[in-house]
Amino acid sequence: MSGKAWVFGEAVNTDVMAPGLYFKSSMEEMATHCMEALDPAFAKRVQPGDCLLYTSDAADDSLRVD
Repeated sequence: MSGKAWVFGEAVNTDVMAPGLYFKSSMEEMATHCMEALDPAFAKRVQPGDCLLYTSDAADDSLRVD
């Protein structure tokens, strides 16, 4: 495995990874907005093989989690 490690800490949740505003858009369009709240250029710079690192409980903070 090789690639860049993108480290975001605790500020990551599913709303940041896939903004709800784009849920009715195509997957390709949604992908262009991935992580933009934390790094607006992320979707343009991430490459196949890269890894996203964040704390294990970060996704629990989503607005879409019951």
